[in-house]
Order: sequence, then structure tokens, then C-alpha cells
Amino acid sequence: MLREIVAIHSIPLPGAGAPPEWVHLLPFGTFHGRDGRGPYRMPDRRAAQAVVAATVQYQAGADLPIDYDHQIYRSEHNGRPALAAGWISVAGLEVREDGIWGRVEWTSKAAQHLKEREYRYLSPAIVHDQAGNVLRLDGAGLVNNP
Repeated sequence: MLREIVAIHSIPLPGAGAPPEWVHLLPFGTFHGRDGRGPYRMPDRRAAQAVVAATVQYQAGADLPIDYDHQIYRSEHNGRPALAAGWISVAGLEVREDGIWGRVEWTSKAAQHLKEREYRYLSPAIVHDQAGNVLRLDGAGLVNNP
């Protein structure tokens, strides 16, 4: 089974005030990346629970990183550091009525960026199979171009 890491489903983040403690990571259903990639599928609660379980197992206790502009996937090529903006607690992943949510611990620098609206969107990264079925979460990036 071919697996590919892809950034998808950007969501707007609130501006003024404290950054959100909980973020909506993935919706139920079929969706596309804003750049046209996809379709990706996480049809229902059962599929979402499998994604959460696979993520928890793969991470083996490590939280999921949130970086800036998906630098984690670019640093090997551009030589720049991939600094953390925050961490999604794998123990804090929840399947809710509209998909998967994650509890986030933001760095103070990222909290300031969000407060000042220097970053406005969160772009989760997923691992999926060739058919586009979501297999697990791989992290997220703060981005301005969703």
C-alpha cells in the first residue's frame, strides 16, 4: 500500500485573545486539499476512531508537532530549522460530531503570532492510502496561504 504525507483541510484560527485550546483537524466525509489534491476520505465516526487509534499507536506517546509553514517537510531540502509552534496531544485527540479535534499546547511565540494575526490558518497533515482513505494524522502547520 502506497502512503503519502499530504497537507490538507486548512481551518481558520481565531484572532484576538488567547489561541484556541482545541482545534478541528479533520471533517467526516470526502474532502479535497485546497490545491486540488484528493479526494480524501474519512467517512464516519468509525473511520475517525480508526485514524485516532492508528495515530496514537504510531506516535507511541509522542505528541504531534505543529510547525510553521510545514517546514518539517521542507527542512531537509532548504536547510532551515523546523521550529515547533505547538503540540497536539495524542491523548487529547477526540472524535466529535463533526470529525477529529485535537487539544493543543501552543508555544509562547506561536500564541503571540496568533494573537497578532500573523498566522491565520492551521493545515493538518495526514497519511493516506492510494485510494485517499485517511490512515493517520502526521501533525500540522501554521500557514497563511491555506
